[in-house]
Amino acid sequence: MWVMLYYKDDSGDYHELLDPKFSCMCYLPASTEEEALAINSQECVRYPESTYHTINGNDIHDYEFEIPDKGGCFRVKDLKSGQTDPFTFENVQKELDVRMLEPDKKTGIRLSTDPAYYPSQGDSSLCGMAAFYYCLLKDRHDIYFQTIEDLWLTGRTLLGMLEIKPGKSCKNPTDMLDGRGVPRISAIDWMTLAGTRDSMNTFLSYDSPDDQTAGITKAEAIDECFLAVGAKNKLENITGGMYLANSGLQEICNLNAYVGDSFHVIINIHPELLSSNDGFYQRNWIVLESKLQLDDGSNNDVTVQTPLNSLVKLTVFSWGNVNSKLLKNTNLKYFLDNFYGGMVFEKIP
Repeated sequence: MWVMLYYKDDSGDYHELLDPKFSCMCYLPASTEEEALAINSQECVRYPESTYHTINGNDIHDYEFEIPDKGGCFRVKDLKSGQTDPFTFENVQKELDVRMLEPDKKTGIRLSTDPAYYPSQGDSSLCGMAAFYYCLLKDRHDIYFQTIEDLWLTGRTLLGMLEIKPGKSCKNPTDMLDGRGVPRISAIDWMTLAGTRDSMNTFLSYDSPDDQTAGITKAEAIDECFLAVGAKNKLENITGGMYLANSGLQEICNLNAYVGDSFHVIINIHPELLSSNDGFYQRNWIVLESKLQLDDGSNNDVTVQTPLNSLVKLTVFSWGNVNSKLLKNTNLKYFLDNFYGGMVFEKIP
């Protein structure tokens, strides 16, 4: 349950306490059936105030985020003898502990035996949802972690104006583990990425990382997610809306202008820009962490006058990794041949 604290002044007016140390997330015990039904919604909560000191000096209380061990709503359907369900309380909490590390303590590199520091689609086609949840984690980690807790405990949540309510098949997925019994996508990423994708699908049910079609995310779905949490779309130049043709130099320059601390820039590319082993996937959503620049030591931004044979470089977020880079010796023409436009969103408030 989300809790925003207010104080009442002498005139009887209420004011929000905007200082982060006064806000929190918690579950309050339900005393009536009505309160129990509203446990996952935004409500007004009355609380007592004291004029006495509750903290001495700089003694600030530090709280750790943990999910209650009450049994989750997600279970692997085809678990074999000797295999461990990744949706157990212990494993979900372990993944959260890693995901909660401060950015300066994260290496940005995903190890095959460890959960990703950042959202990752793993072996699925959920790159669009991974891009959105990466931005959500950066801007509003409180909402991000509350979403995971709600989904694990109740199987549903409200992400801003977007209801996430995955179906039974999504909550009981198949083919989640590889031949060694290792999850092909982390439990918390399946709950958030797959859970959101399944909720937004009108006809297709998403129940396996192998279901590539049901996991594909179009620009409209990413736009809906950002708008649901209050982030406006500032620019969109996806080619034709269906990615049937590549975008041009002017389009990447327009997107380049927004790369910085105030916006998220998400672009659609062919994955062979990042890896020589592109496998099944023909499109990939990534988040720009730098501008497209010349790879000649000058660090100058690419412009509409940049020759097409110029070598370029770019740092992006992709597959749980925040330091993915273009393949060595990528020139501007090759980049544009595999670039399909992008979108710009304001930071999530």
